[in-house]
Amino acid sequence: MIHRFFYIVIAFVSAGALSAALIAQYGFHLEPCAFCIYERYPYLVALALSLMGLWKPSWGSVVKICLFLCFLTGASITTYHILIEHHWVEPPSSCVSKFEITDDTTVADLEAQVNSTARVIRCDIVPIKIFGLSLAEYNLLLSFVLIFMCLRKNNEAKNS
Repeated sequence: MIHRFFYIVIAFVSAGALSAALIAQYGFHLEPCAFCIYERYPYLVALALSLMGLWKPSWGSVVKICLFLCFLTGASITTYHILIEHHWVEPPSSCVSKFEITDDTTVADLEAQVNSTARVIRCDIVPIKIFGLSLAEYNLLLSFVLIFMCLRKNNEAKNS
């Protein structure tokens, strides 16, 4: 029963994180950058894994290890995003605009580039801070809590 509770908590937290991201995007019109989208994938995988753990309790040890790796991956992606936000590393090409401006560029050339290029949301600009932290920093804190929960659950399984 305790293992079921663990998977239910992971499923609700993952669904909550995904819901919060979608509400921020569609409800509050905060357009996500490429890394904001990448940070959603571990929660989607974790949701599927937790449902698998509920469905097949015999797969528990493998599911718990996969959940740990999933949240560790999410923390890694988020850490890189935070480094970009603080301008400690250069953003990848998917996070910057691809305009080419030279001395010979005319206004018509710029208009053509704007019209032919998809809109790029920059990863190094923080659209909103809550109590001084960006949403990526809150995501990292949540990832650390979930990593700790997975480690603790794996240690409980080894000791019992």
